Amino acid sequence: MSNMKYELALKLKNAGFPQVFEPPFNFFYPDKEDNGGINHCSGQEVDGGCYGLGISRGKIRDWSFENKYNGEDVTVLIKVPTLEELIEACGEDFKNLYVFKETWYACWSNITTTRAGSGETPTEAVAMLWLSLNQK
Repeated sequence: MSNMKYELALKLKNAGFPQVFEPPFNFFYPDKEDNGGINHCSGQEVDGGCYGLGISRGKIRDWSFENKYNGEDVTVLIKVPTLEELIEACGEDFKNLYVFKETWYACWSNITTTRAGSGETPTEAVAMLWLSLNQK
């Protein structure tokens, strides 16, 4: 499971990172106060939905204690992308991912431009690279 922080996942969502919710996936609820950490939808059936969260016809079915988001559109969730999803989203000009002195670096370049992202984890480094590539 990814260890991405809420703030970075929200930056990705706000910058237009695809919010595709097909199990299995990791996510945050939209209100930071409601997040005890990253939530997971495994795709395994429990009464017709995922563990703790079900998605039926694009609507959330939440079996958590509060049921606060039950019935909301799934787009209120904040996706926590996997490393593989982030690399794929960077496109074919993604070059490499490496660690140097405990910092991870992700590099992208084409014939005219070079971009890089760095972070404490490989996922954070590639997320920062994706944000750099998608600045508005």
